[in-house]
Amino acid sequence: MNRSRVTGNLASHGNIFVDIANDRVGIGSTIPAQKLSLPDSAKIALGNSADFQLYHNGSNSYVDHQGSGNLFIRGNGTNNVHLRAKIGESSVKCVPDGAVEIYFDNTKRLETV
Repeated sequence: MNRSRVTGNLASHGNIFVDIANDRVGIGSTIPAQKLSLPDSAKIALGNSADFQLYHNGSNSYVDHQGSGNLFIRGNGTNNVHLRAKIGESSVKCVPDGAVEIYFDNTKRLETV
């Protein structure tokens, strides 16, 4: 197998394809403590048909799930899962084995018991 290593910056004006099908380590461990920077409107696409995508178009950020099946946002079963419309303010809080709380202007308005 032919492998290449990039030790500096990698720039592309087209597509970059990474085949990690046989790599048990994965990309996360090959770029420790770094970040993946893409220009506006570039997409991170996952799946055989690119049916799950993450991107920012310069104005808005998107998580698109267009394939079959459900989209899951999962916690570790110990900590809460938060959806926040504004940094520092709760909108929806899901408590493991507990309540779902809905907030308006960072004030709890509804809770399941």
